Amino acid sequence: MPRIIIHPGVPKTATTFLQNEVFDKHPDILNIGRPNHGTSEHGVLFHALMHEENAEAAIEVIRTFFDKAGSSPRGRACKAIVYSNESLMDAPLNSLVAARLHAALPEATILLTLRSQFTLVASMYSSDRAILKNVPAPHAGRPVSFDAWFAHAFGSPDMPDAKSGDHFRTYRAYADIFGPDRVHVLLYEQFVRSRAVFMEKLAAVLGVDAPPASAGESAPRVNPSPSQRLRSYQAFRSWFLPGHSLTGLLPGAAAIRQAFDHFLKKGAKATLELNAAQEARLRVLYAEGNRRLAEACGLDLAGEGYPL
Repeated sequence: MPRIIIHPGVPKTATTFLQNEVFDKHPDILNIGRPNHGTSEHGVLFHALMHEENAEAAIEVIRTFFDKAGSSPRGRACKAIVYSNESLMDAPLNSLVAARLHAALPEATILLTLRSQFTLVASMYSSDRAILKNVPAPHAGRPVSFDAWFAHAFGSPDMPDAKSGDHFRTYRAYADIFGPDRVHVLLYEQFVRSRAVFMEKLAAVLGVDAPPASAGESAPRVNPSPSQRLRSYQAFRSWFLPGHSLTGLLPGAAAIRQAFDHFLKKGAKATLELNAAQEARLRVLYAEGNRRLAEACGLDLAGEGYPL
């Protein structure tokens, strides 16, 4: 029987790279999570994990989904079946998701990829928090400053972004239900410092041979940070004729737009640094949990620059 691996994230820990270049390309892995998550069948699974009020119905959906994957010709031939989806981190209660997974898949292995909250917060903002989403139409698409976003997102430990950064909360939710021996933690900092070492540890968790060459040191980054040019242009367009195309009426508009988009994405990456008050806030939120996590998993989080 193949090993079943559940990878909930955390976001901004090379999750997209792992999904695209390892889980989806390894010959011994059946990848049933991202990027293969756009079907109605996957939507039903995600609803069962996150939103279904009837626990028994949810568990049956999860069990059926994984049984079908495992009984497929590809599933029977592989060594690991991986469900990777960082959107699981959006659950109000990680313990509810963990309990449903355990009831359906008691022998599953949990893989958590973590990152120092100091750099995680900056990456979250740079990637997709700098532009407002899921807000009333007059405000959607407008930029928000890092300071304003940080004050809102981390003003309370119950805010969604603050919860997603609470690594010990996530670890404990799965370890309490699956048992600590079934929960494995890998650090993003190791991925950055030595991808070969990280991949060796990952392969051991997955129970497969070394990942394919596409995941090597020379592999290009996935979801690179936006450039300062792009951020500046987005800020400009938020007040100058928002919602209107500036090139739509020009001859060769598509080619012009493509060239301009390429220009915006090039250049120096947008960078930011936390101030002393923001670093102090992250220590208040996460230092105690990080200390408990380091002790529970034997991790050198102090040496990796985590808030302690």
